This record gives sequence, C-alpha cells and structure tokens, in this order.
Amino acid sequence: MKLLIVDDSENIQTAWRKFCQLINQCKIISGPSNLDKAMAAVDKTKPDVIISNFRLANGTALDLLQRLGEDKPLVIIFSYYRKSMIKKACLKAGADYFLYKTNDFDRLREILEAYSKQIAKSE
Repeated sequence: MKLLIVDDSENIQTAWRKFCQLINQCKIISGPSNLDKAMAAVDKTKPDVIISNFRLANGTALDLLQRLGEDKPLVIIFSYYRKSMIKKACLKAGADYFLYKTNDFDRLREILEAYSKQIAKSE
C-alpha cells in the first residue's frame, strides 16, 4: 500500500514514518507539505491512500479534494480541527474519513490495516 502524507510539520512526517512501520505492506512514498507538491506527488506516484492535514501551506484539504476529482485514492483528513462544519465539508467534498489527531490514531491504524488487506487481496 502506497501512502502519501501531506503535512507541513517535520515532526508529524517523522511520526508517520514510524507509524507506517506498524502496518503490513505500508510504504510512505512522499511527504509533501503543500497543495501543489501534493498534487505533483499524486500524479507521479499514484498512491493508494492520502492522509492530509486540513490546513496546508497554500490551501486546505478542501482544495486538495477538489483537485483530486472523482478518480481518487482513499483520502483521510487527519486534523486537530474539531469543528463539525469542517468535518462535514471535507466528507461532502469527497474525503473518505475525517479523523482527529488528538484521539483517533487507533481508528486510523484499523482503517489502514483493513485497506492494506483489501489491496493485497485484489492484487
């Protein structure tokens, strides 16, 4: 499973690399910090999953979702923002999940492990 992390925090990027080691068949393919670099990475690497912070250096996850269009990988927004209107907007725009950085790491791991198994079965 190719995993693209979109977050401008180096600490978060490091944590993702460690977190990904816990999941079978998980490979982080890139770590862009802004919308333009994220879209370039998507075009180049064709990730299976994108995990994005809501706020990006030059836009938001809503902009990312709009640019991804309909034929997109699994998209998880992983954010500190707890406003329900942001969550609803992301889900309406095409995010598959909206999780909170403060308490949803276990849920995120469950999602990624299940999706990794699903990809392995389809190959």
